[in-house]
Amino acid sequence: MQIADNTSPSLNAESVFVKIRENTIHLRRFYRNADGPGVFLLHGSMEDSKIFYSKSNRGLAPFLARQGYDVYAIDLRGRGLSTPAISRSSDFGLFEAITEDIPESLERIKEIKGQYPEHWMAHSWGGVLLMAALARFEYLHPKTQVLFSSKRNIWVKNPMRYLQIDLIWKGLFALLIKIYGYLPHHPRFFGSSDESAGFHRDTTDWVNAVRWIDSRDGFDYDEACSNIAFPPSLYLTGANDQVLGHPEDVLRFKEQVKNPPDKFVLLSKQAGFMHDYDHINIMTHKDAEEDHFQLVLNWIRELDR
Repeated sequence: MQIADNTSPSLNAESVFVKIRENTIHLRRFYRNADGPGVFLLHGSMEDSKIFYSKSNRGLAPFLARQGYDVYAIDLRGRGLSTPAISRSSDFGLFEAITEDIPESLERIKEIKGQYPEHWMAHSWGGVLLMAALARFEYLHPKTQVLFSSKRNIWVKNPMRYLQIDLIWKGLFALLIKIYGYLPHHPRFFGSSDESAGFHRDTTDWVNAVRWIDSRDGFDYDEACSNIAFPPSLYLTGANDQVLGHPEDVLRFKEQVKNPPDKFVLLSKQAGFMHDYDHINIMTHKDAEEDHFQLVLNWIRELDR
């Protein structure tokens, strides 16, 4: 099902829905040219698709659509306009996102366009989910990947890590899950979307695990990553991302995949960018479209040839 609600004469926006048993997954589609190359966008932990667009049509999704791309930003189950909303009864985690939400949504895009989207992009933990989906379903193989502030492990040691991970993530969040049965977001302090207890548990396990193995079915992502050909991937993170996308951890993730065409870029004033970006404003800053989004555009255009 598709619901159009275009409000701009130069940009089309509509909602696409994917049914997976009792769940309905929402995809927000932006395009000027419906026949343009497809782009699939995946948000991270405690987020939804709105990390990629605003009410005023700013952000990565509208930016790419204005350049001629056909862009689909997913709300993983229970988030954004996906239903049912996350609650105490939500019993899903990373496994469902990787084996159902992502591939089923890509199949729906193929129904619309006749092929899978050529370019995959993700913010934060979404990059881990994209890599995991590709490790399981190599037939989905895109031309490129662009990963913003994506890491699998958090090994960096600094005061902000102890605050955000040890005190908040492991302490406060665990307490909130005990009280509510899921992790509620707080718009002023943390997150933009609620998270199921299973998703939070699985994410915490993977962040701390040396070996990358699925606890549900034992799938060995480390082994799979060493045996498949990943698309060229661009890893971006901000110089002011102190924990959740720290440059050292992003580089470790890149090195874990071991794909020679991949490129790492640190977004900093010293490197010639407009700002020292952090974990969130790497996607939402008002200058992003004139700054590093241009780098992303050039990267995928070069590989579109």
